[in-house]
Amino acid sequence: MPVDHAAARGDEPSRSPLGATIRERRKALGLTLEDLAARSGVSRATISKVERGDVTPTTPVLGRLAEALDISISQALGGRIKQR
Repeated sequence: MPVDHAAARGDEPSRSPLGATIRERRKALGLTLEDLAARSGVSRATISKVERGDVTPTTPVLGRLAEALDISISQALGGRIKQR
């Protein structure tokens, strides 16, 4: 079975605006999937699925991701992210 290297790196295009926001913010902070997993307590696999748009996170999971990315839930859902 062929290996999807884009998926392994977390570079697959997202099918959801939420997933795209999470991925863009993670990359802007220079974090890997593993880094964000360690910061948030959310598994790498779940973060990858959220970023790809395969799953919608529960409110508690979204809250943990947003906190780890230093953004609000509103910003994660499409609000403007202010640069500090």
